[in-house]
Amino acid sequence: MNHILIISTILLIPITICPAFGQNYDGFIFVQNILRDSDGNLVTTHQVTKIGYINPVALDQFLTEEASQNDPIVSMSGQRMQIIERAITVDFDSKNVLSDTTLNIGEKDKVLTLVRLIHDGIPVTKGDQMTTIWTFIRPV
Repeated sequence: MNHILIISTILLIPITICPAFGQNYDGFIFVQNILRDSDGNLVTTHQVTKIGYINPVALDQFLTEEASQNDPIVSMSGQRMQIIERAITVDFDSKNVLSDTTLNIGEKDKVLTLVRLIHDGIPVTKGDQMTTIWTFIRPV
């Protein structure tokens, strides 16, 4: 099955966190956002682990399809864990404030949100560039 990977961020708006989501995921998700201005100067780094929404079944299926033999498997407290790390860079063409980092997949004409991590607002301006590094650690 071919997937189009879409990683997006959303405007700073009030959000409600559903406590039921994020409670039943056996792995660990870590995101690092690295923001640079139009001259390439480092503006900020932002590390995020707070899950606002997760679709654990769809995320696990996506990670199974995304995983490769280059993704290491380590032992943690006797449990075999796979580390999957992916990065994407986005250039901004307007001023904005980002309050979450979202992993979506697109299939044909629909978009499915796999996970959304919420964080303090990150102001961006035209010409800024953000590299988002997603790290997934999951049992195998």
